[in-house]
This record gives sequence, C-alpha cells and structure tokens, in this order.
Amino acid sequence: MGSEDTQKEAPVEAPELPQHRQYGDTPDGGLLAWTQVAMGHLVIFNCWGYITSFGFFQQYYVEQLHRTASDISWIGSMQMFLLNFVGFFSGRTVDSGHFRLSLSIGCAFQVAGVFFTAFSTKYWQVFLAQGVCSGLGHGFLFAPIVSILPTYFKKNRALAVSLATCGASTGGMVFPIIAYFAMPRLGFRWTVIIMGCVITFNAIMILCFTRTRVPARKPRSLFDLRAFTELPFALFA
Repeated sequence: MGSEDTQKEAPVEAPELPQHRQYGDTPDGGLLAWTQVAMGHLVIFNCWGYITSFGFFQQYYVEQLHRTASDISWIGSMQMFLLNFVGFFSGRTVDSGHFRLSLSIGCAFQVAGVFFTAFSTKYWQVFLAQGVCSGLGHGFLFAPIVSILPTYFKKNRALAVSLATCGASTGGMVFPIIAYFAMPRLGFRWTVIIMGCVITFNAIMILCFTRTRVPARKPRSLFDLRAFTELPFALFA
C-alpha cells in the first residue's frame, strides 16, 4: 500500500515540447527574418571585413612605427584570437537572456577601438586599440548573431547564413577601397576615422533592428561538460 501511494503522489513531468511547438513555427522568411540576415551581414562586415583588411594597416605600421612585420602581426592575430575566445563567453551570455547586453558591449568596443586606433601613435597604443579593444568588440558580436540566424529559418537556413557571412567579403572590399582613395589625400588618421564612421553606422543599424526569436534557456553553469559526452564533438574539439 505504501509503495502504491508513493507512486500515485509522484509528480509526472510533462515532456518537453519541440522548439517549433514551444515558440511557433519557424518563419523561414518574411521581413523580420530577412532583416536579421541583413544585420548579420553588417555584424560580419564589421568583424571579419575589418580583420581581413589588416594588410593595409600592417604596411603602414611597419613604415611608421618602425617595428618588424612579426611585431605588427600580433595586432591582427590578437583580433582574431579574441573574436573566437570571447565568443565562448558571449554565447553563454546570450543563452542566459542577455543578448542585447552582449550586442551593446560589442558595438561599443568596436566603435571605440577603431577611433582610438585613428589617434594612436605608438605600438602599444595601437595594440590595445586595434588588437584588444576591437577584438573584444568582435567577440561580443559575432557569436550572438550567428546563434540567432538559424532560429528564423529552416528550409532557407543555408542561404540565410551564407548571405550573412558574405559580410566578410563586403567589408574586405569596402575598407581597402576607403584606404585606397582616402589615404593619399587625407592621411592615415582621417582614413581610419572614415572607416570608424562606417562601423558606427552599421553598429547603430545592428542595435536598432536585431531581434531574438527564441527565449533564453534556463540558467546553467558556465562550464557545461555534458557536450563532451557526444563522441563527434569530443573528437573535433
């Protein structure tokens, strides 16, 4: 009798619904969904487009700062490192429901980094401005925007992500074009300021129009080792 009563009183947990049942069907198109693709394009434009244009900066720094190419390459390398490393923490921030916070911090660091770079005259200043400050901005922006795009698409997911990642190519063309035309006429400082104005405009658009569709997950610990129980992930990571 005692065991039967215990079984009757035990609460029955409702099965977790699939994502499309919890939050409605995936839009897979529409104005809001494609707007997120455009915002993703701008984020990657500001991140990877700026990074892939580092060749212009490296040539100038070698000549003006009188440092070796190896020393200068640390600036670009730091940007790429922080983009990926900080993404680990910004991704967890988004999972905890702080998407807008991560977005705002990323835009602030990006804008500050590029304008600080324009007024930097020494190697350590450039390293902190372009390498560290801009790199932190990239890290706080890139992972969150990549995480929300798949929530808006199902059949067109590959197309949406592809269009967003094309921002690296767009930025990789726009920034060198700015450098090509502005550098001989205006000098380094104003060339970088113009780049900063482009990045600032993109940042404003990103903050105004980027939206999440899926609510935040339940709070979890920062380090979740359960992922390593999946053999393919464990072997790859």
